Amino acid sequence: MHEPGVAFGFAFGTLFGALFGTSGFSVLFRILVLMPSDFPVIFNRKTKDVWVTVPSMPSFIRIFEFIPVRFERHSWESLQPRTYRILEVTAGMSSARWTYILTMVFGREDDLTKVASEVNIGFKGWGDDFELLQLWEHIRQYMNDAGPALDPGEEFKTFSTGRLPKFPDEAMAALGRKLSESEAWAAPKT
Repeated sequence: MHEPGVAFGFAFGTLFGALFGTSGFSVLFRILVLMPSDFPVIFNRKTKDVWVTVPSMPSFIRIFEFIPVRFERHSWESLQPRTYRILEVTAGMSSARWTYILTMVFGREDDLTKVASEVNIGFKGWGDDFELLQLWEHIRQYMNDAGPALDPGEEFKTFSTGRLPKFPDEAMAALGRKLSESEAWAAPKT
């Protein structure tokens, strides 16, 4: 006694399970292995552009899509910095602390009162937002007052994993050549 409905149901269930497993593995692989370890921001004071790297959730359907980030270009004039205070609570509510984050809020080009994008930069600050405000002041001086790219004594950040996103050619061409650390410490002559 052969039941074709049971065979079709079993085949459909097996196929669905295999596709679901492949898609799930692909999403996890792209998040854990292919996702960049850092999301840099490019501030171009010549063109007054800010290029940001925005992580995006990998598609569950397009399993061969390798780049889980997108790039957005915004104008410096549309940027509004914000610091936010967040209460972080551990699982089980055993401890809590206040955390501060620095967020760049970009207004839409047609209406600056509406938000086009938000990007967190820097690190989490504990206790107060003083160091985050120092970071913002450094960025502001670099863009508006022609300050140095690096403060004296600072070094370029190195990455142990080497998983950095590749910015679009348009963004890289506008930057020119890579500066040495001593050139980055010096404020440009105006």
